[in-house]
Amino acid sequence: MAQNRVFVSPGVYTSEKDLTFVTRQVGVTTLGLVGETTKGPAFQPIFVSDYNEFISFFGGLNAKKVKDTGNAQYELPYIAKSYLSKANQLYVTRVLGFSGYDAGKAWGITLDSALDTSTIVEVTTDVPFTLDFTGSTSANTISLVSSDSVVQDIIDAGLINTSLVTLLDASVTDTLNITQTFLKGLGNAFNGSEFSIEVTAIGAVGDVVTGTTTGLTTTFTATGYADVEDKIVALLRSRGRYNGEEELAFELVNQIDLSINPTFDDAENDPLGSFVLSGTSNITGFTSKGDFNFEVSFDKTKRNYITRVLGKDAQDGKTPMFVEEIFENMFSDLVEAEKVKGIKLTLVDYETEFTDYKTEFSPAVTPYVLSEVRGNKIFKLFRFVTISDGNTANQEIKISITNIKPDDKEFDVLIRSFYDTDANPVILERFTRCSMNPNLANYIGRKVGTTDGYYQSRSNYFLVEVNEEDSIEDTFPAGFVGYPIRKYETTQTGTAVSPSITYKKNYANVTSTTAKRKIYQGLSDIVGIEEDIFTYKGIPDRLY
Repeated sequence: MAQNRVFVSPGVYTSEKDLTFVTRQVGVTTLGLVGETTKGPAFQPIFVSDYNEFISFFGGLNAKKVKDTGNAQYELPYIAKSYLSKANQLYVTRVLGFSGYDAGKAWGITLDSALDTSTIVEVTTDVPFTLDFTGSTSANTISLVSSDSVVQDIIDAGLINTSLVTLLDASVTDTLNITQTFLKGLGNAFNGSEFSIEVTAIGAVGDVVTGTTTGLTTTFTATGYADVEDKIVALLRSRGRYNGEEELAFELVNQIDLSINPTFDDAENDPLGSFVLSGTSNITGFTSKGDFNFEVSFDKTKRNYITRVLGKDAQDGKTPMFVEEIFENMFSDLVEAEKVKGIKLTLVDYETEFTDYKTEFSPAVTPYVLSEVRGNKIFKLFRFVTISDGNTANQEIKISITNIKPDDKEFDVLIRSFYDTDANPVILERFTRCSMNPNLANYIGRKVGTTDGYYQSRSNYFLVEVNEEDSIEDTFPAGFVGYPIRKYETTQTGTAVSPSITYKKNYANVTSTTAKRKIYQGLSDIVGIEEDIFTYKGIPDRLY
């Protein structure tokens, strides 16, 4: 009927028809979905025929909601699951959120090195010095003032227990011998003195007494651990919120202070002690607006462990700042080795160094696997590139190379779940007896699939990029290039040293060949894997 027709453009009309009673006769054969998923290749249509195949490419259901609106962030997987329960032809195109933004300020927490006792140098000299001590004899204590700068530093630091300097009886002459040893920390070096003081006090109650003495002074000098001093253990970031104009508003604009509350453990002298993060949040509408004080620690057994208090998600949380990264394994290793004196109370202020998050999406890429030593050279062999794009690809899989046979030039490639353990590996895919020789049927490029498309992909998780610049057909894997770590040295406030990855490099007294086959070298959960090293955290200016 003409009245049911709607004009759209010249020559084009649409009309509505009631299909209530005929829908069973309509067969929808193919559906296309565009939206966000937890993983998968981005911005390309992928055909899937069942829900298990969908999960392998794009992940499963996720109930996460957009904080500002409360809407579901991952609606597409729910629609796909419902559709694939009735049909088997679906094209899915994954999109990745915002293209990027300028992040807020960041603050680094650093370590104070313990004293390396192997570097202590001791020098003993007979140095005269003068102590002027004054005080009320009725208080039975003496306040010390020294003309010797080293001793005065010790006094100012509160390292002398002045209650030891007492008058036993103000009506007589008393002699007290005091011997103490002091090691004074100064950055990554320290100095101190061991000295004997003979104090002669003469006077009555209420008198002010002054005396002098000389003593033998022993001075100690040493350095701390260079690989520990000023090392970044965690990076704090101002939490951002998107406003209506798709711009980030940050909850923190002022400097965060780190201090010690006297009622807490002394984190300055105990790396597992508690400390206070304080500052001001000035974003209107947030519950955390105004001054704040958070008691936190690096002790994972405590309720105030720093990530439990502040969280690690940039968007989800009630605090004005969050822990963007924390290097738990490195910290635990250094504390266990007794190389850490405590937490430094001055934060490193990163004003602009880590603010650039404007970049195109990309897959995750491993470092190059290296050959055995050939003459005096080592060659790059290949590296793996994930099929999935975005940051989630960093925590999806890990790759192990096993059963290396130098004589046959063969090896196996295992695709493992990121969160499995070396003792109980969860193997998702296995490619056995791979070779570097492109003329053989077991050539790794042919078995797995290559990034240039020359060989078809045979993995659901990754492709391989082979080095074609060198002659490597008769080589075998023997190591890999170390993972890049962004530099944390700053030109703003404070000094910092980049964190480090602990690699397993030996079999730790394991002599059984059978046992050695079950122990992975390189990145291993035996020594711990720093997960935060492998997360996307913006575009670094420099990398190690």
